[in-house]
Amino acid sequence: VTADMMIEFIGQDGAKTCEELAGKFGISTRKVASTLAVVTATGRLARVNQNGKFRYCMPGDNLPAEPKAALVTESDGKAFPQPAGAALPVREAATQEEIKTETVADIVQPLPSFTETQADELIFPSLRRANLALRRAKSDVQKWERVCAALRELNKHRDIVRQITDSSRRVVSEK
Repeated sequence: VTADMMIEFIGQDGAKTCEELAGKFGISTRKVASTLAVVTATGRLARVNQNGKFRYCMPGDNLPAEPKAALVTESDGKAFPQPAGAALPVREAATQEEIKTETVADIVQPLPSFTETQADELIFPSLRRANLALRRAKSDVQKWERVCAALRELNKHRDIVRQITDSSRRVVSEK
């Protein structure tokens, strides 16, 4: 069983799940999923989440927003018809479009490490510069985590800290 055979079958019969393809070709669902992962990565098939199940379809034929009952799942008589509201909600599709339209400038502009040095000319940062900023941020986070841990320990022993500070004030005032 090859990827081309699965693509041809999906092209003829419409969108299918891994389980449906595995039943059709008599192979495991893991084998189907592995094969289809490569095919979707190359863009020969599209993977669409419909009611929590991934369906594979031809790139131009994305599943309708409101499928008719039994339209998509009807293949060999074994599949059960799906209710009409089985597709992803329209709001989630709009969210994905919003994510796609977000520009690099929208992402980079709020980051002070990029805007401080390049305020006049906001350009794409190099990968090296972005990784450097990420390392610095992680280092800062680690430093603040150590500070918080030290403050937690000091707060556990407030009485001792208060006694030390009071006694040191007395020594300073005596001099």
